[in-house]
Amino acid sequence: MNLYLVRHGQSVPNLENRHSGWTQLPLTAQGLADARRAGQQLRGISFDRIYSSDLRRAIQTAQTALPGCEPTQLPLLRERNVGVLTERYIPDCYAEYGDKYVQCRATMDFTPFGGENAEHLRARAAEFLHLLESDPCENAVAFTHAGFISALLETVLDVRLDLARIRIPNACVIRFALSETRWQYIL
Repeated sequence: MNLYLVRHGQSVPNLENRHSGWTQLPLTAQGLADARRAGQQLRGISFDRIYSSDLRRAIQTAQTALPGCEPTQLPLLRERNVGVLTERYIPDCYAEYGDKYVQCRATMDFTPFGGENAEHLRARAAEFLHLLESDPCENAVAFTHAGFISALLETVLDVRLDLARIRIPNACVIRFALSETRWQYIL
C-alpha cells in the first residue's frame, strides 16, 4: 500500500503570519496554484481512497489537485490545535506571552493555551495508520497539514524530531509505503 500525504496550499493565516490551528479559513490565490502544482505531482496515480482533513484549506487543496474528487473528510487529519492562539498573529503572541510562548513554540506543546502537544498528534497519526491497515488498498492520498505530517513522520520513523526546526512546504507531497506490517518513508 502506498500513502501519499499532501500538505495544503498556502492559506490566509500562512500568508498573514497567524496561527492556523483548526480555523476554516480558505486558501489564497497562491494556495490554489500550490494545489494545482501538487496535482501535477500526483498525475498518473490512480487513488483507491482520497482523504482530507475536514478543514477548508485541506479540502480546497484536494479538490483543486484532483478535480472532481470528493475526499472522505477526517478530523484525525487536522492540524495541531493551538487553542486560544488560533488566528492570532505570531508576533503578537511573542509580545503578549513572552517566555511561555517561546517554550511552547520550541516544544510544539500548546496545552498551556488549550491546544495539543506532540503526543496528541502522534496518537492521531497512529490512529490514521491503523485505519489504513485495517482496510488496505493499493494507493491512498491524504490532504492534511504540516503538524499532522510531522507527527506521522515521527510515528513511522519512531524518532522524535525537532519540530520547531522542520519546515514542510505548502503543497509538498510525501510518500509512505506499507510493506507487510511496517510503514516506510519513501524518498
